[in-house]
Amino acid sequence: MKIAITSTVSWPYVRRGSRITYELAVYLAKQGHEVHYISTKPGDVSRKKTKDGLEVEYHRLIGNPLLTLCNVQKFDTFSFSCLGSLLKNDYDIVQSTFPMDAFAASINRSIKGTPFVHYMFDRFYPKYYITNYGKAVFNRCMRTTSGVATISKFISNDLKGKFGIEGVVIPGTVDIEQFTLCENK
Repeated sequence: MKIAITSTVSWPYVRRGSRITYELAVYLAKQGHEVHYISTKPGDVSRKKTKDGLEVEYHRLIGNPLLTLCNVQKFDTFSFSCLGSLLKNDYDIVQSTFPMDAFAASINRSIKGTPFVHYMFDRFYPKYYITNYGKAVFNRCMRTTSGVATISKFISNDLKGKFGIEGVVIPGTVDIEQFTLCENK
């Protein structure tokens, strides 16, 4: 399969749930899938590279004081570059991680019909999506996704309680071999 895994923040630049998305991308590539990891990185230059058997695309975020007047955060601008990357390829499925890339996957689905699954490993949504713009983005993503996966029952229950959406619990995966103790402590 040709799979796009999108994440507004990326490993190794941000070290939280983005590690899970990167590990999943590497795992799927090792299983013989063609995987594209689409994300952001600090700095002003976008770049593409092949790493760990993946096609990795890092995009820059756009910062402009006018965006803040409209309650648009810098991370929201990833929707545009992510959508551009998704439209350039014909993927069998897209897995999004944040509402910004889920919004891009949702628009891509409307244009190309590509299904997407949204994976939630954080519950920042109620705090972040207090603007009308944010609510519209999140609601569109949840209406058009093929399914929602959550990292824990806690996140799944929170999603159901706040938005009435059922999520399938899929615990995060990490390659534990990278965390084995060394011989000489």
